[in-house]
Amino acid sequence: MKLEDTTGSAYRRILSIPFLRSFVGKENKYLKSTVLVDERVLRYILNHALMCVDCDEDYHIPDICLRELDDIKTLNDPIRELWKEIEPVLVWDIVPFSWLFEVYKGFLRKNYPSEKPLNRSVFIDDLLDILDEEEDSLFYCEDKGKRYRTGDMMSKSEILTYMYDVRDFMDLTQDNIYLMCIPVGKTQVRGILRKTVKGDTCDE
Repeated sequence: MKLEDTTGSAYRRILSIPFLRSFVGKENKYLKSTVLVDERVLRYILNHALMCVDCDEDYHIPDICLRELDDIKTLNDPIRELWKEIEPVLVWDIVPFSWLFEVYKGFLRKNYPSEKPLNRSVFIDDLLDILDEEEDSLFYCEDKGKRYRTGDMMSKSEILTYMYDVRDFMDLTQDNIYLMCIPVGKTQVRGILRKTVKGDTCDE
């Protein structure tokens, strides 16, 4: 489902209910032709929804509906789609914002060539909103303005660098793709951290 309005307030108004069963050949036509068009029944359902829930309590939204909403968000947000694709396979313990932004632009070129990239600051803010929203995210951001010493946190080969042609993070002196994707000279970066590590900030 493509949406024109993809703000948080719009998503809060969506409750996507998946219909997992099929009643083809055994449907109860009485329900469709009589009950579902009966104004008294519809008023009862509305009254029950509005009056029979404690105002101090939130409606309980089933997990399956939350997953459906997450799918809708992903369909309507290339940043979220990209993050879901790359988060499980990232190998670095610190992922620079500059690298992420170039990967995002490469992702758009491959998948949404007619879509204009957001500017870098908006991209970073949107990505951090996604991290804050997802409790099970593998990464976090202490402060987007902090600069960290990379140490050995970016010493592994990140093949996504090659896949999305992020030249600034390639060692172009190498012929081997694996070695090419181990960055050189990136001793201090701003970015997101894997939750299992603590960043060595340059500000301390």
